[in-house]
Amino acid sequence: MYASTEPYLNDSSDTTAAPQTTDQLSVILNILIAVLLAVIMVGMGCAVEIPKILFHLKRPTGILTGFVCQFGLMPLIAYLLTLAFQLSDIQALALLIQASCPGGSSSNVATYWMRGDMDLSITMTTCSTLLALGMMPLLLFLYGQGFDESLVVPFESIAIILASLVVPIALGVFIRYKFPRQAMIVLKVCSIGGIIIIGGVAVLSIVTYGGVWKISAFQVVTAIILPVIGMLCGYGISSLVSLYKPLYLRHFQRRTVCVETGIQNTQLTGSIILLSGFSMEQIGEMIIVPLLYAMAQVFWALCIAVGFRVYEKKRGGRVSIDNLDDSESSYKGNMKETSEKEKDKDVSKSESGSNFDRPPSYSSSLGIENPAAESIYEHEEAL
Repeated sequence: MYASTEPYLNDSSDTTAAPQTTDQLSVILNILIAVLLAVIMVGMGCAVEIPKILFHLKRPTGILTGFVCQFGLMPLIAYLLTLAFQLSDIQALALLIQASCPGGSSSNVATYWMRGDMDLSITMTTCSTLLALGMMPLLLFLYGQGFDESLVVPFESIAIILASLVVPIALGVFIRYKFPRQAMIVLKVCSIGGIIIIGGVAVLSIVTYGGVWKISAFQVVTAIILPVIGMLCGYGISSLVSLYKPLYLRHFQRRTVCVETGIQNTQLTGSIILLSGFSMEQIGEMIIVPLLYAMAQVFWALCIAVGFRVYEKKRGGRVSIDNLDDSESSYKGNMKETSEKEKDKDVSKSESGSNFDRPPSYSSSLGIENPAAESIYEHEEAL
């Protein structure tokens, strides 16, 4: 890779001031980050409903398309950006870590803004988080081949951090399965607590590493444009996939793939950077990436959501492409075979009072309506 000669926008790398105080703040910061990850992952687990995950696993087009976009497209785009803007190895590594991260809770909120499929969003977020355990180290190994030998990528530390996420997620899933009502309370507490802890982590990060931050203009540009490129490519890829009728994704599902591709778990990126044993000077160059990316993805998501709502309003309410209109006949043909195969199973389940194959009309884990998904489930039942 390149040894960037671009001047930094700031260079206040004074690492000699009060080292003992800095060490103490680093310990406190690391503890807060560990607590933050645990809180967020327990909340994510409480949002998971096993029947809905199984429902989408039976029709995995959205999940598989998201997988290709998240772990195939995003790291490739990030790698090409590092080459185009000639970022230094340590700057490139930070961007690659961010691009290789799974989706987070922010993507679920953005999906709601864009009237996407909330159930598919939560399913994709859960699956990508679990798959990141193997994919992130693999991607960093593949794209890190050109790094200078002096830069050691801490694969072991990254793998340990990712593996540690499984326990709180599993705990949240267990709570949701055994105590669904209590899980809603836990989810709200985790959401509020996560926001408070994120604020504390941000303040402590500035206090601890503010003196060694190094920010270059190209680093800012790449971190800002990566999420919107990912969102647009995610929608484009899912639209291309939908040209093949058996893999057809409706437009509200494509918007979900769009969001899940571009909006990544910036809290996880920051945690990996801070907890993986990088030197203070390296952290000073890396930590700005998840901060910029977090702000950029919110900005771009808002822009796209507002643009979509304006377009929707001009069309006189919900856009017709999300209703069962001109594409109904083609979609009906795609789903008919599956419906016939499961007809006997669905009848027996309805007789026993179970409605396993049809998630409810709302994402009960977040307490918000999901009418777009409801229409598709009703349509499948009608077939």
